[in-house]
Amino acid sequence: MMKFFVQYASAITLLAVSSLFTWYEGSAIREHPYEWPYTAFFSQKIHGEVLTVSDISVWDHFVYAAKFSPLFPSLMIISIGYLLCLTGIIVFRNSERKMGIFHSVSSVMYGVLSFLLTDPSTTGGTVFMGIFSVLTIIHIILAVWTFMKKNMRTVTE
Repeated sequence: MMKFFVQYASAITLLAVSSLFTWYEGSAIREHPYEWPYTAFFSQKIHGEVLTVSDISVWDHFVYAAKFSPLFPSLMIISIGYLLCLTGIIVFRNSERKMGIFHSVSSVMYGVLSFLLTDPSTTGGTVFMGIFSVLTIIHIILAVWTFMKKNMRTVTE
């Protein structure tokens, strides 16, 4: 259990640090009003039309950083994915069937996210599509491996 604690602590630390850097990099949206109609998604939902810097939501900093400076947002996504995977391993460690289903559902989730970013128009969109595609493939492989391992045990017993 200690090995999971160290991994959780590391992933949470990476998530916190990358979130701070993402938030900082995304604050550049305040200096680019021509991007507000296209990037200030949350602010438009809250305030309607974004007219001043004070209308910009903190959440839009993350959107802007994801679109134009994807390094730290990518680290955020990877650390969140790793935390989800660790949680699945801990919760379903006693059931190979449930672990296989977990990886199957995860692969579908990442596949949908990758599909939503098909034909990206920004650097960040391209990076995120790639990350989600790789995570989809990883979870498909883990699901197949888990189901095959379960079936091999059944055959040899």
